Amino acid sequence: MTSMVENAIEIVGDNTFKAVFDKGYFTAEEIHKTQELGVATHVCIPNPASHAPDKAYDVSEFTYNKKKIFILVQQGKY
Repeated sequence: MTSMVENAIEIVGDNTFKAVFDKGYFTAEEIHKTQELGVATHVCIPNPASHAPDKAYDVSEFTYNKKKIFILVQQGKY
């Protein structure tokens, strides 16, 4: 991601453009590096799949607890 932005800066001659990447390039470190270069960076991250191969692992089967950071509850068991 950073090397592509550096190449684009060299080709364009400035850093006033916006960079758009797919999720395969997404790391916080890479986004930070591109922002240090002065380029606004956007990453397209798709929504999670609606169903897992086994329904027991669907997102809807888990519960998020904000007070304890997170707890995954599966089939009513902690």
